[in-house]
Amino acid sequence: MTYAELQRLDVGGGERVPLLEELLMALPGGAYLDLELKEEMLRVQDCAPIAALLDTHIERRRLMVSSFGSSLLFPFRGWGFTVGWLVGEDAAARGVRAFAGTLLRLRPQYINLPIEVRLSRAAPRRFFFRSCVPSGSSSSSGPSTPPRMRSSSLRTPASS
Repeated sequence: MTYAELQRLDVGGGERVPLLEELLMALPGGAYLDLELKEEMLRVQDCAPIAALLDTHIERRRLMVSSFGSSLLFPFRGWGFTVGWLVGEDAAARGVRAFAGTLLRLRPQYINLPIEVRLSRAAPRRFFFRSCVPSGSSSSSGPSTPPRMRSSSLRTPASS
């Protein structure tokens, strides 16, 4: 969908879809933002202008960039942004090795791994995962603070 097409959309009451810059300017001071990048609409080349807009309008410690598309997250991670990888069926369908490889290369601060995702039919029906929560997340130290790890072990209903 083009910007011109977006501008013609009425999202209710005569309101239109704002540009990212308009959204960022409208955020109240001290707000936190989880900006989800849609891989269906964006390319890796779009990341640099988005990063420049974000740096102009919001403190990085109040921002997370997330996406199901890991290719869109790699540039942001390299530039020091906090990233959250939203793991879906696509990533799981590529198998455990591909999933682990992406996870180790990307090293996201946050990961959303739905329980219902099965990484492999051959894998045991027991998932072990780690979730990262920045230490002292209420402090002003921001994402540079090393994450505190929490480990959990889950059993799926099929393994009971």
